Formats: sequence, structure tokens, C-alpha cells
Amino acid sequence: MPRSNGISRKLKWISPFSVIMLTARCEVTMLRDTLVLGVHDYVRKPFSTSELLARIKAKLRRVSLKKQK
Repeated sequence: MPRSNGISRKLKWISPFSVIMLTARCEVTMLRDTLVLGVHDYVRKPFSTSELLARIKAKLRRVSLKKQK
């Protein structure tokens, strides 16, 4: 997010979708803070398209497994 650290405020909405944060920042505290605030996954730039697709597919598998239970 331009002019923002990307986590300046909490996620204030509830969504059925997973949130995957794409960021160039790599501090451990940033990762921890984003997860605490509601982000479901965190991908550091630069990343490959195959990595992002694999993470999305993993999230979809988890949702599918939850629905089957």
C-alpha cells in the first residue's frame, strides 16, 4: 500500500476469503504483526507465480476439507 506500512489498521471486516499479504518487507516483527491483525498468509517480494499459486491452492484445499467435515 503506498504511503503505508500495510498494517496501520486492523482488518475491520469479516470475509469468507483468505487474505494473503504480498510485501517487500521482511522483518520478523512485520510478519508477526500482520498475522496477529488477521492476515492468513504472507508472501515476500520478489516471489514466483508458482509459489503464489501453490499458496492459493493450499488455502483452497483447507477450505474444501473444512466443508467436508
